[in-house]
Amino acid sequence: MLRFRLRSDTAKVLENSSVSGNVLLNDSLADQVTQIKAGSGIFDVPNTGWTIQGLYGSLTIMPDGSYIYTASSDAAEQLKSGATASDSFTYTASGSGSGTATLKFTVTGVNDAPILSPDPVTFSTITEDQTTNSGQSVSSFLNSTDVDSSALRGIAIAGLSSGNGQWQYSTDGRTTWSSVGSVSDSSALVLRSSDYVRFVPNGNNGTTANFTYHAWDQTSGSVGTKVNATTTGGQTAFSTGIATASITVTDVNDAPVAQPGIASGTKNGPPITGQLVATDVDSPTLTYKLVSNSAIGGSATVNATTGGYSFTPSANFSGTASFNFTASDGSLTSNQATVTIAITSVNSAPVANTDSAGTYANTPVLIDVLANDTDADGDPLSVTGLGTAGHGSVQVQNGKVLYTPAADYTGSDTFIYSVSDGAGGSAQGNVNVTVAPSQSNDLSAVSVTFSQGANGYAGALDTMLKQNVASMSYPDSFVLRSGLESGKNEQVLLKFGGLFGTGPGQIPLGAQIVSATLQLEVTGPSTNGGTLNRMLVNWSDTSTWNSLGNGVQTDGVESTATGLAIGAVALGTHVIDVTDSLIAWNAAATTSAGQNAANLGWVFNPTSTDIWDFSSAQGAVHPVLTITYTQQGSPPPSLPTVSISSVAPGAEDSSKITFNLSLSQASTQDVTVNFSTVDHTATAGSDYVAKVGAVTFLAGQTTKSFDVSLVNDTVGERLEDFTVQINSVTNAKIGTGIATGKIIDDDVVVPAMPALTPSVIHGYNIYDGSIYKDGSNGQYGISDPSGLAYIPSLGRMFVADSEHDESPFFSPTNLFSLKLDGTYDTNYSLNSFTKEPTGLAYNPNNGYLYISDDDKYAVSWVSPTNPTVRLGSFDTRHLGYLDTEDLKIDPLTGHIHQLDGTLKQMIELTDQGVFVNAVPLPSVMTDAEALAYDPVHDLYFVASGASKLIWIMDAEGTIEGTINVFSSGYSGMKIKGMEYAPSSDPNDGNLMSLYVADYHADQVNDGHLYEVRLGSDWFFA
Repeated sequence: MLRFRLRSDTAKVLENSSVSGNVLLNDSLADQVTQIKAGSGIFDVPNTGWTIQGLYGSLTIMPDGSYIYTASSDAAEQLKSGATASDSFTYTASGSGSGTATLKFTVTGVNDAPILSPDPVTFSTITEDQTTNSGQSVSSFLNSTDVDSSALRGIAIAGLSSGNGQWQYSTDGRTTWSSVGSVSDSSALVLRSSDYVRFVPNGNNGTTANFTYHAWDQTSGSVGTKVNATTTGGQTAFSTGIATASITVTDVNDAPVAQPGIASGTKNGPPITGQLVATDVDSPTLTYKLVSNSAIGGSATVNATTGGYSFTPSANFSGTASFNFTASDGSLTSNQATVTIAITSVNSAPVANTDSAGTYANTPVLIDVLANDTDADGDPLSVTGLGTAGHGSVQVQNGKVLYTPAADYTGSDTFIYSVSDGAGGSAQGNVNVTVAPSQSNDLSAVSVTFSQGANGYAGALDTMLKQNVASMSYPDSFVLRSGLESGKNEQVLLKFGGLFGTGPGQIPLGAQIVSATLQLEVTGPSTNGGTLNRMLVNWSDTSTWNSLGNGVQTDGVESTATGLAIGAVALGTHVIDVTDSLIAWNAAATTSAGQNAANLGWVFNPTSTDIWDFSSAQGAVHPVLTITYTQQGSPPPSLPTVSISSVAPGAEDSSKITFNLSLSQASTQDVTVNFSTVDHTATAGSDYVAKVGAVTFLAGQTTKSFDVSLVNDTVGERLEDFTVQINSVTNAKIGTGIATGKIIDDDVVVPAMPALTPSVIHGYNIYDGSIYKDGSNGQYGISDPSGLAYIPSLGRMFVADSEHDESPFFSPTNLFSLKLDGTYDTNYSLNSFTKEPTGLAYNPNNGYLYISDDDKYAVSWVSPTNPTVRLGSFDTRHLGYLDTEDLKIDPLTGHIHQLDGTLKQMIELTDQGVFVNAVPLPSVMTDAEALAYDPVHDLYFVASGASKLIWIMDAEGTIEGTINVFSSGYSGMKIKGMEYAPSSDPNDGNLMSLYVADYHADQVNDGHLYEVRLGSDWFFA
């Protein structure tokens, strides 16, 4: 039997959805709902029904029990997707009875899309160079809301503009970054609020960039991946709204980038031209500049506006040449780049210049036709063929041509000869011969001269014997020293071989010696020159003190016991009468061979503690032996004297230098003078045209002149000179037998020395070990600076220290690198090849740093980038050096100029140590040790530890100025190193300064470096 009964009801509904039903369907004998209750509220249900608000939604119920429930309250909205909540109601129903029951709804949450603020976001401005910026976290700019409880936050990047750079993101706390790449609504990159975004500029240009994004609640998709975000809002993970984030990247001026270049050319060929290359991301307009002193193997010019360049290889250069350049945008300067030029060797044909010779009727003459011929490649030349002489015969004899005039012929004659360089090149030359009538019946006297290298003469021999270095030989010494030094004997041996014979210029059999003089160029004077004794034993230029048995004894066995007293010798030309020696040799035999065998030369034997020096047969001014003889009995009581002189230095483009010959008195006989040119620093063929000739003074004449032609080349050179020597004279004696012709180059303009207004503008205590580190932990710095050299390519000043290996330092460090403003850079040890560096010089032609050592008598060279490794060296002792001091290099010639303070000379050498020239230093320069060179004005700065003065002299040793800025207030100063280099102030442009190293006390940590401003017009052109 049925009875009244109410049962509870349940239903499920999704957020924002509705559900309907009837609570009475499962009840028994109930037919009307009369009340509804939610929470504490109880309401009657009228006939029209009643709506009541629950926790998660609203319920509308009718009296018949039907209802509709809608889950749409704020609490329902906050439900996360899949989360559930309960909403309960109690209803009262009646029928056969009355009672209550519950109606319970389970509400399940659904996702609600986030809501994004559309306000634009602006990131902090960065520069184009901030390519590693840290970016911004997503949370720092994301402005979104989400009704879902504890909803996660993020963005979906759906569009971007990258400008000059790229957008990147990081999902691992900025450890790594990835490019955002291409994005769109259908391929949007999703990132969490804890992730990072940044813009990476391209480093070259400024720009603006942005990206657009939706808010993302992370309910779909994986972080760092790209998802489809075309559907937004509602229950999706993406906001309907979008926002834009943007950034501004500002420009920063970038330095240009200079690019290396390559080119090629041929030896002695035309200049190589090309275009320098540099790029600049900011500016299309650049200017170009050649790095000073950077050209190797030639000279370069650069068009500053176009970047076009022209490179002229050095004469006869082949191999790898180069120069460095920079580019500028007006504010910043680029890196240095190198243009490398391969110069290939191409054989150049020799040049055969016209020769002139003179002889007498029925007298052959040996003509050195190759003496004035040249070969640009330096190949040895040989005579390969002869034409026919019109009035005589010709034949090759030991590389020369013997011309024999036809019997009794007088007048002019010519012939041609062929010359070969052995490498496929050849040329033909002309020879003009003048055959004068024989004067044998009228000759009263003949004078002849002998000097090494003049008129083909090569018989001079000399050397030194030194007791203190008893096993050392001096075959190449440019200077000879005789004297007693510290009780040790120094002897000189000198010989002129081949004086007697039948050849041109030799003394014939039967001749009577009238007079003979030995002319020497004294470079170190003495009050007592000792004696000149004839040698009686054989010797050679490699003889030593030991090999001759404790030197030469003046005992009548090794040399004559009685010698000629030389007396006092002054600087300059000194003449010794050696007539007795020539008479003795002439009378020693009845054959020319026997006479020559008797001639064993002389020994200069010191008889006091005085020391004196003179130039050798390899030196700057060769010894000259002048002999006058007769074959017709005694000469007239007063023979005239013939002398030679040059009019004035000749400019290269003036085509000639004139030389004058003069007789001391008119002669009643014809006087014939034979002469020839001799190379010194000028070279026949490339600088002047060699000349061999004869001039005749007719009876009564006293003056004659002749010209030597100059070669107007296009090669820049310093002041050069050659000599003209009188080789022989008939019917006269020889007075001044040598004249010098000086050539002024028109391709190198040497401006006058600027006004000298010196002042010390900077001083550095380079002994401070806390700054100038030598490895002693700050105890010592640069204690005894002994040499300076500026390396333009490095922008560094190298400083040598000559005492760092000794007490109290005992350090291997002896070379330091500084900036021009005195800032310390680094240090090196040169101990593997020198412990006493006494001078430094940079050679821009080969890029090497040269280092002198007066302890080892050596000059070494290294690379400035790795100076600890010696690349080469040469010995200076065999050249006769006594004090191997500071050195500098002329960038025009590549030649070394080096001081010897003991010899009081500045010696010029090739970069391989071959002697070129020597200039005596002015007498005020005592113990010269420091040298600097100004190549623009061709001036040398010379100083010594014995004075605080600095002298400025020209290439011939003439003092042009004096710097006395250290005379007061610089107690104990000793100048041991100098360098002429750019000013340390970058605003000074091309203004140059003189840098001076103060050695101060020996082996005491007290070195200084000073910068001296010479004046406002001392520029490097």
